[in-house]
Amino acid sequence: MARGSLVLSVLIASPSDVGKERDVVAQVIHEWNAVHSRRMGISLEPIRWETHTFPASGARPQEIIDTQIVDDCDFVIGIFGARLGTPTGEAQSGTIEEIERLRKQGKHVSLYFSNAPVPRDTDQQQLQALQVYQEARSKDTLYGTFASVEDLNRQFSRHLPQLVSSVHERLRNSGGIETVEKELVESQALAAQRLVQLALKSGGLTIDGGTFDQHSSQVREPFQVKVEVGKQFPEGPTLRVVGNRDFKLNQIDYLDERDVKLFSNPVDLCGHDLEVPIDSRELTRVWNKTQQGYHVKFRLNILVDGKPILHTHPAFVEQRFKHPTFYMHLLA
Repeated sequence: MARGSLVLSVLIASPSDVGKERDVVAQVIHEWNAVHSRRMGISLEPIRWETHTFPASGARPQEIIDTQIVDDCDFVIGIFGARLGTPTGEAQSGTIEEIERLRKQGKHVSLYFSNAPVPRDTDQQQLQALQVYQEARSKDTLYGTFASVEDLNRQFSRHLPQLVSSVHERLRNSGGIETVEKELVESQALAAQRLVQLALKSGGLTIDGGTFDQHSSQVREPFQVKVEVGKQFPEGPTLRVVGNRDFKLNQIDYLDERDVKLFSNPVDLCGHDLEVPIDSRELTRVWNKTQQGYHVKFRLNILVDGKPILHTHPAFVEQRFKHPTFYMHLLA
């Protein structure tokens, strides 16, 4: 199902000695997307020079990078190990130029410095320059320190939801987000208009909202349905399905995040406010295969006035701790 989403670009800036750390930050961003992007309508795009730049000439190499990827980013994650980086002619290093460029634009800056023991063959000039920069930043920045790649993973996973919330709020307060949201609304309206045109050409079509009438060019007798997760594991999870008038529910299809059907269950329920059981055994079986949270979609096969309607409701299955044992939790 097509959907609109606000995309925030996250610049990952660092010297060359923290490659694994850069990979971890990108991985955490992708994991955040898997869990939160659909529910929040926000997607994060990790921006890295090695994946997002292209060959060009006519300016300093770092200036080209700044123009191609840095200036359009919404916030930056700076990571330092034992090097400050190579001077650019305008700044002490490319990493510093990227960070300070976004800082001057009022963008959010998060810095992480390694406090792990450094190898004996470390370039002492680079290390000393880094220490001077870190000392300078301590006067105007609350930065993080990490002892290992795993430690950075844990910290950044904890910090990222707060960073997203802060950046989103800052964009909204500055008015910068209004233009993006307007474009999303306009594109969705255009898509809806085209859907109506296709429906009229096909002689009428029933989709979630109701039946398109080819004669009136209007939606006839719209049917609306609201779905939310009711009871949770282990009592026996349920969906509460509420319509604005009576309907019949005859089947639930369980889909993965790629809309591939996992399994189906027949249902025979009628009314306008239904408590529908969820197949916890099959959901648990999927969990046992992955041992991690996963997306699932409940596709409801509904009959209204004898006409079929498919309504899909996304959810996320995760593990929660409830004393004294772990249990599964459905997040709508």
